[in-house]
Amino acid sequence: MSIFDLSFFQLFCPVAIWLTLISFFTAICFAAKEGILRLRRLHQIPCSGCAFATGEYQLKCAVNPCSAYSEEAINCIDYERKQSPQRWKMPGFLRYAKIPKVFLIAISEFGKDYCTAKFSK
Repeated sequence: MSIFDLSFFQLFCPVAIWLTLISFFTAICFAAKEGILRLRRLHQIPCSGCAFATGEYQLKCAVNPCSAYSEEAINCIDYERKQSPQRWKMPGFLRYAKIPKVFLIAISEFGKDYCTAKFSK
């Protein structure tokens, strides 16, 4: 083996190792960037807040079952926001008064029925 061959390997091996490491880390950076972009896109899917989403495995959406919880559902024209149930709040003067618990339960039950009748029209 000549002196030239020995110096070639001494120069080539570290360069090859560094090029391999650099390409490996750039590939990891590109994969992480693509993953973050994909997650941002998937977080735009509105199905979990839709009134037509059933939450069942067999029928995920009552209107568009084929595109439910997929990227096709991002611009769904049938999307309707879930409405949270109306809660009846006790009037302020009754909150701090010393009233028997049985009476308060009766008032709260009346309030639920009143709110349900009032907001269901």
